[in-house]
Formats: sequence, C-alpha cells, structure tokens
Amino acid sequence: MNINTIKKTGITTYKAAKKTGKVAYNTVKGAFKNPSARKNAKASLPAALVCTGGFSLFAFLKNRKKDGKQTALEKSSGTLAQIAFAVASFKHFFKNTDGKQLKNAFEKMTKLNFSEALDIIKTNKSNAILYAASVIGVKIATDVVTKVLDAGINKANGNPKLGNQNIANS
Repeated sequence: MNINTIKKTGITTYKAAKKTGKVAYNTVKGAFKNPSARKNAKASLPAALVCTGGFSLFAFLKNRKKDGKQTALEKSSGTLAQIAFAVASFKHFFKNTDGKQLKNAFEKMTKLNFSEALDIIKTNKSNAILYAASVIGVKIATDVVTKVLDAGINKANGNPKLGNQNIANS
C-alpha cells in the first residue's frame, strides 16, 4: 500500500471524527442551554438524590466485609438506582415540554411552518439528551457513594480496603 494513500485515509478519518465530535459537543451544549429542558432536569433532581442515596445504603447490608469484597447486590446498586430514576423521572422530562409534543411538530410541518416544527423537535431532543445524561449521572453517583460508604465501613471495622486483601497478607 502506498504511504500517501495511508496518509490520506488517516487525515480523512481524523477530520470525520473531529467533525462528529464537534457536532455531538454542540448538540449536548445546546441541550443544556434549553430553558425547558433545564427546568425539567431541575424538577427531577429530588428523585435523583433519593435514588442515589437510597440505593447507596446497600453498603450497610451485612455481607463479606471481612475479606473486603462487595457483594453482587452492592455492585448492582448503581444499576438499580439508574432504573428506578429512569422510571421516576420519565414524566418530568417528556410530559413537561411546554406543550411542544412531537405530534405537534408534524402538524406544523404540514402547514409549512418549519421554524416552529424545528423548535418543537429541538426541545424534545434537548429533553432526551438531559434525560440520558441524568440517568447516567445517577448510576455513577450511586456507584461512587456506595464504594465510599463501603470503604468507610471497612475502615471502621478494621477490615482491609476493597480488593487489597492479598496485600495485607504479603
């Protein structure tokens, strides 16, 4: 294969990836600027805190603390919190769109009012992006808080740190 061909392929791939990344970044950035989507995200914040806090308490369940390992239930607390939050917050994101339902977008398009139709689609897309971001954020926050609580419980009980039981025996 010719070096110039490889070089052109690499440059083309880099430019395509850069352009895709830029579009994704601007789309997500625009979603956070949408006032309707931000209002919906703030409305779902109490549910996020309850799910994160509640499922993080799995760290207090009696398990194999002597060997410093988390059980399957502790490890899955983030996923369970994510599912619970996704169900609890769905109505906040997709029913509170200031009357901008997707079916109205098609109605506007048939009347050739494209700017209003695009605004409806943009609002719903912003809600979907913030919904996905908040669901992922709840999982990450729950996993982190669960591990911190677990480490605190292990330290208070004089048990080894998570995953370091072999180091103490060496």
